Amino acid sequence: MFIFIEVEIFKREFLGKLLMSRAIINNDNKVIISDRSSIKNLILNNKISDSVLITKDINPRKDLLEYYNFLKSKNFTIISQDEETGILPDDYSIFSSLRHGNGEVIEIIDYLLCWGDRDFNFFKNKFKKFSHKFINFGSPKIDI
Repeated sequence: MFIFIEVEIFKREFLGKLLMSRAIINNDNKVIISDRSSIKNLILNNKISDSVLITKDINPRKDLLEYYNFLKSKNFTIISQDEETGILPDDYSIFSSLRHGNGEVIEIIDYLLCWGDRDFNFFKNKFKKFSHKFINFGSPKIDI
C-alpha cells in the first residue's frame, strides 16, 4: 500500500512528516512525501487505488472536493492534519469559519488529526455528526 503525505513548505514541515513516516512505514507500506500537485499527478497517472493520503488542510475548495471524492471512489483513506493550527486567534471559530467552511471536506475525509484539546473539542462540538473522525493526535513538527 502507498501512503502519500503532503508537504506545502518543505523547511517548515518536512522533518515532522519524516517523523510521521518513520512511525508508519513497514515492509508492506511505501511512504511518499511530496507536494500536493506531484502526489496528485502520481496517483492519477499511475491509476493507484487502495492507498492512504495524508493531506495538509481541509479547505473546502471545489477542486479539492472533487479530487477527494475521486480518491474515495478508488478506495483511498483520507486523513488530514491542518498545517495552519489557528494558534493565534483567541476565538477558534473565526479561524475555522475562514479555513474549514461548513465541514464539506470533513464529510468526505476519514479522519482529522487535531493538534490538541482546543481544536479537538471545537471540532467535536461544531461537527457532532462527524465526532468519530477527530483524533487528538498532536503535531509531528512540534514533537520533533
